[in-house]
Amino acid sequence: MRVLRLRAASVAGACLIAAGALASAAPASAEGWQDAGQIAAICKAEPEANPVAVTFCLGYLQGTLDAFLLGRANCMSPGVDANGLRRILLEHVERHPDRLATSGPLLVYDAFAEAWPACAHMPRYSARSTGR
Repeated sequence: MRVLRLRAASVAGACLIAAGALASAAPASAEGWQDAGQIAAICKAEPEANPVAVTFCLGYLQGTLDAFLLGRANCMSPGVDANGLRRILLEHVERHPDRLATSGPLLVYDAFAEAWPACAHMPRYSARSTGR
């Protein structure tokens, strides 16, 4: 019983931390609700330490992927799950920390376009800076 109480307290604490992080998010703009730095920070959370933040991250990535693929042929590799999307984003952020100054959707689109070259026709941050 004591273990359950400790686990419940841990989850409640993680929920409060995630809620605070999301509540402090900047207001909506033409660039999107979340900026790239916010998305990267939320997605970097460890699943055991902050399951709410990771769940938010996975939902955000899946929703962005749906928009990314909307009305187009599926250009991504088969078999990629939500945790694979998170890995793709975090690896992209490690390679391109300069892109944290953009919007959340452009950061995610850029990570997906880099992971799946067949998706290169999609909007992305690198296209803005290089004219592609």
